[in-house]
Amino acid sequence: MPCSYNGVLVTKLITQFPQNNPRIQSVLTVHDAKEGSMKALLESNLLTAARTAAMSAVATKYLAPTNSKVLAILGAGVQAKSHYFALQSVTEFEEVRIWNRNYLKAETLAMQLGCRACESAEEAVRGADVITTVTGSNTPVLKYEWVTNGAHINCVGGNRPSWQELDPKLMQNAIVYTDTIESAMEESGDIILSKCKIYAEIGDLVNRAKPVKRDQTTVFKSLGMAAMDAAAAKLIYETYTAENKMQAVAVISEETVKRFLTYSELIPIISSAFGQFSRGQDGGVVQPVRMMVPVQKHNGMCYVMPCLYDGYFSTKIVTFFKDNVDLPSHNAYISLFDGTNGAMRALIAGETITAKRTAAMSAVATKFLARTNSKILAILGTGTQARSHFLCLTSIFSFEEVRIWGRTFSKAEALATELSCKPCESAEEAVRGADIIVTATSSSTPVLKYEWVKPGAHVNGVGACRSTWQELDPELMRNATVYADSMEAIVKESGDVILSKCDVYAEIGDLVNGTKEARADQTTVFKSLGLAVMDTVTSTFVYKKYCENELKCDK
Repeated sequence: MPCSYNGVLVTKLITQFPQNNPRIQSVLTVHDAKEGSMKALLESNLLTAARTAAMSAVATKYLAPTNSKVLAILGAGVQAKSHYFALQSVTEFEEVRIWNRNYLKAETLAMQLGCRACESAEEAVRGADVITTVTGSNTPVLKYEWVTNGAHINCVGGNRPSWQELDPKLMQNAIVYTDTIESAMEESGDIILSKCKIYAEIGDLVNRAKPVKRDQTTVFKSLGMAAMDAAAAKLIYETYTAENKMQAVAVISEETVKRFLTYSELIPIISSAFGQFSRGQDGGVVQPVRMMVPVQKHNGMCYVMPCLYDGYFSTKIVTFFKDNVDLPSHNAYISLFDGTNGAMRALIAGETITAKRTAAMSAVATKFLARTNSKILAILGTGTQARSHFLCLTSIFSFEEVRIWGRTFSKAEALATELSCKPCESAEEAVRGADIIVTATSSSTPVLKYEWVKPGAHVNGVGACRSTWQELDPELMRNATVYADSMEAIVKESGDVILSKCDVYAEIGDLVNGTKEARADQTTVFKSLGLAVMDTVTSTFVYKKYCENELKCDK
């Protein structure tokens, strides 16, 4: 759940394992929205409960009867407890009733809070002015006929399209509000299955864009909003309360990653991951297309890349602020979780992992697609990816010459001096006659022309990571055999592919698996966007190395 709000970029990562106690675990990462640097990692179970209850409290202030005296809570978990405190802070109830399917739990919580435990949901609800359902049930627990006319209901559970907490008849006869209409229409079983109408968002009441209908039965269907996590996380980060301290997990620095990560070990791991990814469900990789949050005010963006593979779940959060001066344009961290129980294992610095795994991906593609007698390497770009591609590709090929070009010649000259290469004053000079070409720039318009590329050359296109950006001449894309890391992602995210309207022949994983041929006798392009599974396998490798060398970990 990513969000940019009020100066912070916040992403919440949630794991849910029904057999665990607690069954839901979550952490929040907090980045500065002006520069993209990471500021904090917060354990957020309590934060989620508190902000959810606060959302219900806001709705209750607007929608509950003014003389509300009786509160009924259906549920006995963390959310039930947080709602008790939040709702008591806005309304002085004379009686609070608690019900749960497990009466012992209801009785325990009721004794703790000084409330009345009820043996049935109907007993709890009859005559109540405000009702909160926080059960986690996937079938209705609140019946229409039990609800007093004019009562207000906060419905917090039923957070899947096929789940319901409320009687469909209740939804159809009440005035329904939600936190976000877009999410409610896609995610709320209470709304989808009842086919009820949604009157407004709670924000419409705050903004006075819609009139409050307090005299009728009302339902606030709460699904949770990333903006609320951002607001709460910023508050906690700024005040650093004792109740919500940073999670104690393995924190692995860039220096440690560099020490443990070598191309000789990484390239085979990346090759295997390519193959497993392209096998689809049989490969065991669960990876949605990455999410992007634009930060237009500061010319930045934030990518969220989750993946589950081989017993571990990782999410990389990478920010890209191309106008940064005193900070890197890219900042990245990877959260690594145990895939069997959802427990967080490590927070790993992501810059080196991103640079090395991307170069290793290009190396795998190049081994399949470049001609065996390749002698000249051309690199367009002078940043981190240019350096990592040089180090990676020269580890597997014996080049006679390596040429480097950048828009700022002094930068190309400096990098060429560092790496003992040839700096070039133009991209054409660097590319003419090259056997292997790497484009690793931040350009949004083509830097590599079709007529410069010799027939049979191989190109690794690493930049132009947005649907409107291009690094490669459209004519080159249309006349080369194009390979992708992910067919699904490339047709949605790659401007080089979308704008050129070229054909994409195969994924690199297809070459690893032997299901498609490597057309090394033709001009080839590997368009690399980045795969979350590559972050998963690389961060898992680093974490295991860290455990073996630094401390005893539960691997």
